[in-house]
Amino acid sequence: MEKTQLLEMSWEEAEEAFKRTSIAIVPVGATHGHGPTPVGCDTLIPMRFAKIVGEKANVIVLPVLAYGWTEFNKDYPGAINIDPETLFRVYTSICRSLHKNGIKKVLFINGHGGNTDILRKTALVAREEWGMLIAIFEWWNVIQDVAPDILGGDTREQELAISVAVVGKDKVNLMGKKHLYWTKNIFGGKIIREPDAFMFEGAKVDIPVRSRDLDEPGEPIKLSDSELEEAGNECIKRLADWLTEFVREFEKTKIPDNW
Repeated sequence: MEKTQLLEMSWEEAEEAFKRTSIAIVPVGATHGHGPTPVGCDTLIPMRFAKIVGEKANVIVLPVLAYGWTEFNKDYPGAINIDPETLFRVYTSICRSLHKNGIKKVLFINGHGGNTDILRKTALVAREEWGMLIAIFEWWNVIQDVAPDILGGDTREQELAISVAVVGKDKVNLMGKKHLYWTKNIFGGKIIREPDAFMFEGAKVDIPVRSRDLDEPGEPIKLSDSELEEAGNECIKRLADWLTEFVREFEKTKIPDNW
């Protein structure tokens, strides 16, 4: 089997790898408080997807960037926060280096929502400056279509399950502990915090806050670690299979010379 992990290649092997593919996978994540699961979940999850998909699709996988913009979570112990301007420069520098090595297309596998807008900005700059095509995979935007039947389609439960599967059930003990999620309502009865937004009378409202402005323990976790691991492994399998097929199709994309 040909090597796919850039860190494991000699420069001669890297030269050949860059010749055989026009695509590279870049996993990016974050390090911050993540409820009762490890602070590295947002990094460990994209690492897992990158490894599986890189091997299946036989494309180059870069080492993970374990730090992201975690402004909303930076008050928790263990958070390592990178400001957006610095993170943007890092992302664009990676794309510049990949372009120099002959890469035309990049798949960012993102594990943290705080990175999303910065990745999109990076994609536009890479397109304008080097004619590159960038795709961004975020598992939470895909799982409802790929695995709606697992854990009742509850994205929070699926994330917990994926985290347990990645870390390993023997390294966690979650049953009976509580989710730590944005559930506290300090704004009054009509402004409601949903998992991904504030809502007022059925419409979204953007209210930037820090996590500790809102977080308090949620409902106790009822599933055992074994049940979570099993569900998480199935989520990972379905998502990885879907993403592998996407990468194969993405690699077929023809980018005009004057694009």
